[in-house]
Order: sequence, then C-alpha cells, then structure tokens
Amino acid sequence: MKRLVAIILVMGFFFTTSAASVSSASTGERTAPIAQTLVREGDFADSLSQVLLGRNSTNEMEAENNLASTGIAPLNGWISDYPVTPTILGELEDRIGAAADCELHGQCL
Repeated sequence: MKRLVAIILVMGFFFTTSAASVSSASTGERTAPIAQTLVREGDFADSLSQVLLGRNSTNEMEAENNLASTGIAPLNGWISDYPVTPTILGELEDRIGAAADCELHGQCL
C-alpha cells in the first residue's frame, strides 16, 4: 500500500511539472535573466547631458565634458567604458544637487 501511494505521488509530481513546463513553453514565457544589463558611463553621460543640459552631443566625450564643466561628474571622472554602478549614481546625485544649488542660490562648492 505504501508503495502504491509513493508511485501515485511520484507520477502526480511528474505530470504536474511536465504540464507546467509545456504550458510555459507554449505561451512563450521566459524566466527573468539573473544578470542585469550594464549601462556604460559614456552612454549614461550622453543621456544625462540631453536631459539636464538640453544639449545633443555629437559623441559621449563631448557629453562628458559638458557635464563636467557644470560640475556634474563622478569623483574619479567620467570613464566611458566603465559600467554605471550604484556608487556612481550616488556620486552623480550629489553632484547634480550641488550644481543645482550653485545655479539657484550661488552656493557653489
């Protein structure tokens, strides 16, 4: 009797998991990737320059220079091929706030 119950449980588990995998494969569902997409600092600087300064740069170096001239740059400067990390975002947030204070109140660091 225990053997029959064990076989029924195993078969039930097998059919349940195989039905779920067929269902997800037929609907085209995909699991989320584990790794996040990396954004290069150069690409981020180009987008940031367009949003904050309203300037369409011809290349990422020009965008980085435009931002740096207004005081917006990571502590180690812009490194085009490095990925944007949470630390870099925090540094940029601080620098954007400082640049805004400078522009509005003349309190430049």
